[in-house]
Amino acid sequence: MGLRNQLIPLGPKGEESVYYEQKRRSRSRGGRPEVKLLDLFCGMGGWSVGFHREGFDCTGIDVHDVGYPYRLILADLGTWDSASLQEDFDVICASPPCIEFTKTTLPKSWNKGKEVSRPDLTLAKSTLYIVNHFHPKFWVVENVRGAVPYFQDLFGELKKKVGSRYLWGHFPIFDCEATYDKWRLPPNPDRAWLRSKIPYPLSRSLALACRTALKQILEAT
Repeated sequence: MGLRNQLIPLGPKGEESVYYEQKRRSRSRGGRPEVKLLDLFCGMGGWSVGFHREGFDCTGIDVHDVGYPYRLILADLGTWDSASLQEDFDVICASPPCIEFTKTTLPKSWNKGKEVSRPDLTLAKSTLYIVNHFHPKFWVVENVRGAVPYFQDLFGELKKKVGSRYLWGHFPIFDCEATYDKWRLPPNPDRAWLRSKIPYPLSRSLALACRTALKQILEAT
């Protein structure tokens, strides 16, 4: 059975009962129930900034430290052992490197007439494995238009497009105005990281939708 077929969205009962009981106890003590985000390929923390503003405890994983503002785990997600992190997460966001998928949509003249090889899906497959391991309530994978024909078999049908950002996964419905600022960035040593950073309006909108949905699930259990 493939990884995709093993991915089953969690419900509020059964194996989650202990997890939600812990959150109910937090609420009964007068605190705000802790909600947690795991940000894969976190970069500068574009996803995490919006989620942190909505009260999420954020953990990022990436192979480089480029200024992620919260708890950071330095690791190669292509080989990282997810069992080494003994925690539960409500939401997982992932933005695997997009350069190989971007090349598939460029004119041949940009590649000097050479055929572009099939993109390496190793990191995308690792993302799905990690999602399966942690089994969050909500998850989202973001990438570019060129990833669409390759990601469908891994993550299912495309769920949403916001500007030049394409989203797959299992997440609540949300609205967000499209932004295209990444195309206006001047030359800069960090330009690649800045271009890949998730816009704040997108991360905050998704975070608010997830926070609201998680609260409703908690109240219903």
